[in-house]
Amino acid sequence: MSFGFDKQENKTVKLDMKPNELGFYSEKQIRAMKGVLSYSTLKSVVEDPISLIQGREDLSSVRGVTLGSLIDKMVFGEPIDDIAVVESFKIPTAKKLEIADQMVKDKLKGPEGFLNAARSLDIYKVNKDDVVMAKFDSDIRCYVNAKTMTAEGQRFISKDDYAIAQRGVEVLKSHRFTKKYFDQSQENIDVHYQAGLKAKVGRNEIKGLFDMFIVNHEHKVIVPCDLKTTGGKAKDFKEAFRKYSYALQAEMYSLLAAQWQSENGLKDYKLLPFRYVVLSTRDVENPFVYSFDFNKYKEKVVKPYSVKTLKDYIVEYNHVVKNQEFVYPSEMCRNGIMELY
Repeated sequence: MSFGFDKQENKTVKLDMKPNELGFYSEKQIRAMKGVLSYSTLKSVVEDPISLIQGREDLSSVRGVTLGSLIDKMVFGEPIDDIAVVESFKIPTAKKLEIADQMVKDKLKGPEGFLNAARSLDIYKVNKDDVVMAKFDSDIRCYVNAKTMTAEGQRFISKDDYAIAQRGVEVLKSHRFTKKYFDQSQENIDVHYQAGLKAKVGRNEIKGLFDMFIVNHEHKVIVPCDLKTTGGKAKDFKEAFRKYSYALQAEMYSLLAAQWQSENGLKDYKLLPFRYVVLSTRDVENPFVYSFDFNKYKEKVVKPYSVKTLKDYIVEYNHVVKNQEFVYPSEMCRNGIMELY
């Protein structure tokens, strides 16, 4: 098994942007589509507009994102060359992580290197030098050493987390609730992994990458799915669903699936509600599956509580980008006054 320490040769290859014969795009094609709106772009720009000009990243969940990405790659049989496995370490907290990354970039070492990196980023600027240097700890040292060993652009993960990912994949493929989503031997069932689609919504285009896109020809149903890893328990996924606005993703992906269904002449097939296959990275033995029916959600949540839908997110996105308005949403800008009720 390669742990991915080999330096990667940079080669510029023009990417063919045509979909395959079934109308699906690859992950590389989806990521290369510029100006096409993804769930993550809509969510970040609308919910945190200032991040668009500051280039701010959420560094609080680096371990979770990397672990989730590793599980995705392993369960779908993709190479993991962009993730290196290193000895056990702890990801530093947000501010320290930003400084540590700057240390790697500038090839700095030790407490003094930590101080220089912090000063260049204007972090801890009110603290004296000795106070800042005292914040340099073993977690930062291990992180910098590990990242220095890996190839440029690589992420890395501890051996303990690698073991969690391995067990998670085994469970997903064998658990009574989840195994059918990863079984490609079923007759009359096509399972498309990492299947990308795009569609036009008004003047904008949207895109999405389905972890699993299942077409059951026997029962004439289409099942769009997403694999979610969570640091919480799978049985508590409803909290994460609300926190991360996954209803937006489910609505987008359901629309993409419906268009694909129409374009491929499968109008006599039933498009089932979007499904989330959820795996907990701290409770890997107990995954679960959730479904999301946008029509029910619209009646029970959107209308009574004025919750944003895809259309609202696109309106706000265009408002932020077109007007360079990073403080006030469109409704507040319209008249400069809002009614309270």
